[in-house]
Amino acid sequence: MRKLVEQYNNLNNSFKKTLVFRIGDSAGFFSEYNIMILAMLYCLQHKIRFVLYSKNANFKYKDGWTDYFEPFCESASCRIHKYLNVRNYKSEKINIRNINVAIWQLKRFLYIFFAKISKLFCWFLYTQDLWNYFFDKTVTEQEYDFPELTIKGDFIHACKRGKSHLYV
Repeated sequence: MRKLVEQYNNLNNSFKKTLVFRIGDSAGFFSEYNIMILAMLYCLQHKIRFVLYSKNANFKYKDGWTDYFEPFCESASCRIHKYLNVRNYKSEKINIRNINVAIWQLKRFLYIFFAKISKLFCWFLYTQDLWNYFFDKTVTEQEYDFPELTIKGDFIHACKRGKSHLYV
């Protein structure tokens, strides 16, 4: 397994563009995990370096991902991701009938606004910059071929990387 992590990092770190993916934002763990896998595949296919941010994950005990799992890529720790790295840029219409909901929606609107402004100055992509692409049907319909990771096959094969899908 360590060899695979090393091979993944060698390939991942060879890419110039960077995505800082925030895991543990607003869904259950397995939903978050599945989206992360989609994001990783998308990044590999489009030669984008994948960096994980989990410091404020909804499943964290102390540190986030490494509370439960071995690290597999570089981790971001900058607090900017807690506020500006969100799921998507969609903002709801503010509900003035419920003050708590209205305050939350106003905060979200401001975070999205500042995230868009920060894009003028930062060198990386936020999760929301590529969010819609992770769910595009082409992700599940294409063939994947990453010899460095011994991945060859369709979406299901690429996600599980089983024995029958390895290069021989």
